Amino acid sequence: MSPRIKQLLQITVFLFVAFLMGLGLYFLFFRSGPQLNPSPDLPAEGATNTSPNLPSSNSGTPVTGIDTDEEIEQAPDASQVADGGDVLTVQLTSSDIIAPTTVVSGSVRYYDPADGRFYEIDRNGNVTLIASRAFQGAESISLNNGGDSAAIEFPDGSNVLYNLNTNEQTSLPDHWEDFGFSGEGDELASKAIGLDPNNRTLVATSTDGSRTRTIAPLGTNSDKVTINWSPNNTIVGFSQTGSAQTGFGREQIFLIDENGNEEGALVVEGGSFSARWAPSGNYILYSVAETNNDYRASLWYTRGSGDVGSERRRINLETWVEKCTFASESVVYCAVPRNGQAYSGFDPEDVFSPDDVYEINVKTGATRMIGSPVLDLRLFNLSVSADGRDLYFTDQAGRLNLMRLR
Repeated sequence: MSPRIKQLLQITVFLFVAFLMGLGLYFLFFRSGPQLNPSPDLPAEGATNTSPNLPSSNSGTPVTGIDTDEEIEQAPDASQVADGGDVLTVQLTSSDIIAPTTVVSGSVRYYDPADGRFYEIDRNGNVTLIASRAFQGAESISLNNGGDSAAIEFPDGSNVLYNLNTNEQTSLPDHWEDFGFSGEGDELASKAIGLDPNNRTLVATSTDGSRTRTIAPLGTNSDKVTINWSPNNTIVGFSQTGSAQTGFGREQIFLIDENGNEEGALVVEGGSFSARWAPSGNYILYSVAETNNDYRASLWYTRGSGDVGSERRRINLETWVEKCTFASESVVYCAVPRNGQAYSGFDPEDVFSPDDVYEINVKTGATRMIGSPVLDLRLFNLSVSADGRDLYFTDQAGRLNLMRLR
């Protein structure tokens, strides 16, 4: 090859490479990108989506979130109904929910933190939106027994009273906190926490906004008072301001009536007192971290009216009242960890053992295990449907589940 031809080939290759580099730079820096048309199914930026995508309300198929065949393989003899052995459960929601509350229809109403709205779900997983307004970012939700009124607290201190049936919304003072509805749901109690301890009181307001009244001064003891209305509306809450009792670790718990007066007292065998009322409002199921049992959870049953504290009975199960629910005046269902541990009685969230479900006759103290969920579940927020067929609960991930009782 002659030197001249070789030179011409080199120039040609150089020009071709320069052309390719220039073309690449053009596409990289100068050519405009593809034009994307916004999807008509998405709201414009800054707008509120008023039509959330909901599961079909007439599908009739529960959203189990689990391969039932796989569950059955783990326990082929498991029952569909709690009968004393391994039992299959149904997962109704695929994500966490807040404040599940059973209603007369047998369904459960709840708040969904994903979109800030309230829903109702039945035993088959059919979901219905029950309130149009969204309250995103709520810090705390309290629903009344009927599931038609909600007290909503936000991280910035603002509070809202919301009627789920009428969509009426009422703002509550920012310095109110720790809400609790009366047994009949027509009043809402809270703590009005002023900067000066002399301006801290226990108050109640009617849910229709017609009146507000002071129940009792709190002073420096606001953190020792727990709002917990009795179903018959005679007791508003408990006060852990009693004197130390004879015996190591004993505490005295006062009952506060609707007028702020002390209406009897309980002497309990440990700290971390928490209570749940029987449907009549005459008896109390409570739990403590029992001092004389390595601070394990200890369950007790006693009178909450009349001769308060009498007829006291210790239930032979290590669990917390937060993991229990009354099915009737005499029958209680409780989730009980399979493996208890010392010093765990202060908080049920600190125990990671799976739970079994027990039925308790609180009048006699008799207990029996009715169901051991096949999945390793921890049960919280237990409630029984109005017809007694289903036990609803949330699991360790906050998802709603049910166990069939019959």
